[in-house]
Amino acid sequence: QQVEGSDEVAVGDKVEVNFLGIWHACTVSQVSSDGGMCTVKYHEGGEDESEVDIATRVRPIAAKKGKVDKANTGKEVASRVQVATAPQPTSGARGRRNDPPLKEEKAEHVHVEAGERVEVDILGVWQIATVLDVSDDGSTCEVRLRDGSGVEPDVDVASRVRKLLETWLRPGMKVDIESEGQWWSTRVLWVDPGGRLCTAQYDDDEYIEQHISIDDRVRRTKTTEQEFADSRIPFDSLMVGQELKGKVTTVREFAIFVDVNTEIDGFVPRHLAGAGWVPDIRGLVTTGQEVTVWISKIGGIEGNRKFEISLVESKVRKSAGGKNKGIKDVSGFIGVDDKQWFKGTIRDIRTFGMFVEVSSPKPECPSIDGVVHISQIADKLIKSLKAEGFRIGQKVDVRVTKVDTTKHTLNLSMLPIPQES
Repeated sequence: QQVEGSDEVAVGDKVEVNFLGIWHACTVSQVSSDGGMCTVKYHEGGEDESEVDIATRVRPIAAKKGKVDKANTGKEVASRVQVATAPQPTSGARGRRNDPPLKEEKAEHVHVEAGERVEVDILGVWQIATVLDVSDDGSTCEVRLRDGSGVEPDVDVASRVRKLLETWLRPGMKVDIESEGQWWSTRVLWVDPGGRLCTAQYDDDEYIEQHISIDDRVRRTKTTEQEFADSRIPFDSLMVGQELKGKVTTVREFAIFVDVNTEIDGFVPRHLAGAGWVPDIRGLVTTGQEVTVWISKIGGIEGNRKFEISLVESKVRKSAGGKNKGIKDVSGFIGVDDKQWFKGTIRDIRTFGMFVEVSSPKPECPSIDGVVHISQIADKLIKSLKAEGFRIGQKVDVRVTKVDTTKHTLNLSMLPIPQES
């Protein structure tokens, strides 16, 4: 079925491609000789997609936007979206603004240095790159693109290079997004590495909108930072075999990325996406979908902070007892009064706090390690636990403040019991 405005594309065109009911901004890198198929590079990163049917899956970025009927991929649900002419927004349709996904920004008097990470304009698309060398007068530089497409010399700094922006926004945050003069509650799924754009899912109807300008359309709520901090799992506390629940943030040909409430997304490689061989993992899940995963591997080369997860529990390596490695049995602490003190032993000390082993009040349940965050140790600012005299093996008194049976975690505190008002 023909999509309006998609009958002709050329190499270098910026278009939108329909993937599993969601329109993604892309750049055309190849077109078949008969003009029926093309290869595209997704602006969000990942591998190129080849053999994209132009008639049914491609449209110009300036075309009208709206929700897609998943049962009839490629068809606009016209009853919910009014036609708009770019660059003006649609009228009365929430979350369907026709802002260009990547604004034309020409940096002026930008000073870059070798080793710095920047954004470089490649055929109208801003891509992350590392500066390898800078000319003596600073007007040009040589860069290596992060997507692995190669090294580009003699890049004009003034017209094609811009600095990365520091942004407060993080995937997983609950924020308000403005659309057509109203603010809507959403959850952030993805944040542009350049710090300018994000993707979010609306709470009311789970609609996913991409290319949202952070500066123009996103605002904190009163509880954004606190809720985000409370929901985060310290990366150093993750364990192989741990069961987690999360939301799919990105689906690519080679992997599925899931936000499981830690500082980075876990990734599901193809061989861990299904019980058997999965020829195309892109049909298994959709962006924004809630999934249950199990950690299969933590860390990479030279201790990189990343972790591999599986959608299939049976593919995660098992311990001799038949239970998944790293799964904590927190059942012995369910219902414990947060005013009850326990004797514990420090088993590990990290920058964010320490792990303390405590015995369950129920004899039939095992002792487990709980986390004492650095803010729960004393009524003062602590910069270094070791400098304060804490040592592995030391005995301490702790209280149980939270038992999470989903994440299999135990939160502990060494602070005095709050006085009742």
